[in-house]
Amino acid sequence: MIAEEKSRLRSEMLAKLKNFAEPERAKQNQALAEKLFVLPEFQDAKTITFFASEPFEVATDSMIEKSLESGKQVALPRVEKDSRDLEFHEIKNLTELQPGCFGINCPVPEAPKVPLAEIDLLVVPGLAFDLAGNRLGRGGGYFDRVLEKFSGVSVGLAFDFQIILDIPAEKFDQKVSKILTTAEIE
Repeated sequence: MIAEEKSRLRSEMLAKLKNFAEPERAKQNQALAEKLFVLPEFQDAKTITFFASEPFEVATDSMIEKSLESGKQVALPRVEKDSRDLEFHEIKNLTELQPGCFGINCPVPEAPKVPLAEIDLLVVPGLAFDLAGNRLGRGGGYFDRVLEKFSGVSVGLAFDFQIILDIPAEKFDQKVSKILTTAEIE
């Protein structure tokens, strides 16, 4: 069953992410940031969304800071109360984040909303990705619902071991446009 396979993969990938050692983690974080910054879609984007990374995920803080320094409008997701929807809110610096739903940092409630139609590049979290653009999230479907309505470019960021041969996909699962990884892909 697909749900059971996804659950097994989630547990496996979370364990790998939490056990991923420094300095290799730092090296791959730096390589991913460099790949993002030279991406034509990044350079052309006026408005970019990031996720506030947890300690075991690809680190986005420096990417957010560099994007802000280069004049990009940056927005991060916030789960709206009594809803299962993500809305994106503009930030001007990382001090405008606070713990939100699930303990994940998100913009303060009064931060200006950024409509999905105004976003050029959507940087998406994932526990694993395959080369077809399928992603394994945490299971809540939050980013799948966003990706379903999003018409811009979406990018998944992945350490080398997060690229796997095949992610089981269900009809509601949404693909990302591109995957940036440190893996050697043939």
